[in-house]
Amino acid sequence: MFTPICEVSVNPMSMLAIAASTVALGYALYRLHLGFWRKRLFSALPYAEEHRIPTEDGAHFELRRLPCETPDPEKPPVLLVHGLGANHRNHDAWEGASLARYLAARGSDVWLLTLRSGLPRGIPSRLVRFAAMVQHDVPQAVAEVRRRTGADAIDYVGFSMGWHAAVRGDRSLAPLDGRPKGGDHRFTRTGGAPPVGKVG
Repeated sequence: MFTPICEVSVNPMSMLAIAASTVALGYALYRLHLGFWRKRLFSALPYAEEHRIPTEDGAHFELRRLPCETPDPEKPPVLLVHGLGANHRNHDAWEGASLARYLAARGSDVWLLTLRSGLPRGIPSRLVRFAAMVQHDVPQAVAEVRRRTGADAIDYVGFSMGWHAAVRGDRSLAPLDGRPKGGDHRFTRTGGAPPVGKVG
């Protein structure tokens, strides 16, 4: 038979106080975490241009162009496309964590696409479908960037769904490893890195 060395008495009020303190601490940490991200992701960032582009099926998407102080004429424009459950801030979170601003600081003419799925409101849910983004948003955004910049070709960087939308829309895509499969469009996807390709 087990004989306890010492007896511990538990005061129910003490346990209740510990539980309440734990909940209060958890809530305080949650609010700090939320404030940290809200400060960064909801802060306004400067863009040289912002466009709301209507699509043929009655929806729309958005394009943003970053300011570039010293553009490199040798570099084609870059179109960055976000992943599922995100928007243009996927590539432009805040000043210190932005692929878009990193590229712009090095002379690229950077454009950010917000697909219809990344817009907070204004589009009926029946129109927010992957197939519609493949058919309308991505090809129209590519054409719009080419039209506005006068470029024959652009670089396309798609993260997750942004890559899938481009690949599903064009079966002639080829890897960037020197073995084209036909067509002028070239994309690649390697590991977890954002895929990069040429369109033109």
